[in-house]
Amino acid sequence: MRNLLRSLGWLSLVLLTAPSAAYLAGWLSLETVKLLMLIATVLWFVSAGLNVKINGHADRAHPMTEGELTQ
Repeated sequence: MRNLLRSLGWLSLVLLTAPSAAYLAGWLSLETVKLLMLIATVLWFVSAGLNVKINGHADRAHPMTEGELTQ
């Protein structure tokens, strides 16, 4: 499940960046770009929220320890 949520997160980030480049190249209309980016935003928030709910924390390369919070 974790790999699926992580993959959905990466897919949503690609969907957030690729349409803007396609719009600048003239391949997509502005309405299509807005729709794709809205879908990607919702997908990212859902996958990130589920990831936190299932794993109990956000994915971080180096989780902060209690000592780092006080510094």
